[in-house]
Amino acid sequence: MLDKFRNNENLKEITETGLIKGRQFLFSARPSAAKQECMSCHGDPGKAPLPVTSKYGTASGYNYKPNSIVGTIGVGVPLVDINALVMQRGLVAMGIITVIFGLIFIIINALVKKSILLPINNITEASIVLSKGDLDHEIHIERDGSEIGELANSFELLRRSLKVGHGAIKNNNPCQSAGLLTEASLGRRKLINQHY
Repeated sequence: MLDKFRNNENLKEITETGLIKGRQFLFSARPSAAKQECMSCHGDPGKAPLPVTSKYGTASGYNYKPNSIVGTIGVGVPLVDINALVMQRGLVAMGIITVIFGLIFIIINALVKKSILLPINNITEASIVLSKGDLDHEIHIERDGSEIGELANSFELLRRSLKVGHGAIKNNNPCQSAGLLTEASLGRRKLINQHY
């Protein structure tokens, strides 16, 4: 790596994989350049301080030139550790995304159930009861302006008209039953005109 930095002065960092003591490492290195203040110890060995030359000798570590690449500063991490970290973080991210989509699904499911499925089930149950002749079973769905609310209201109007008409026929009063049926038709027509 030192030769790579010395051969290319514009190279600021090297990151690569390689074997260190038989293990795969991801290694990153930066060049270390000699500075002017380093020259007092690492320049001319004859001018180096006596404690430095007596401890390290005069054979190597001298004759540096200012701003020349004299070494590298590097760090290496075993690839096994990096792969484990990437896998762990990937699983955490996938878990978070799964939880978020799960919550979104649960919320949408609850909203659809409350605003669509339950009212349709109530209308279906009421129409089954109505078809069996029980005209006293009311449809309890609030009019919220939705199509399902209006459908429920139409069924309730139908139930009321049938109940009154059935009662008039039962009491042998055909005029009242005809008037009520006309009134029910006008009520339905008014409801239709409100929407269209």
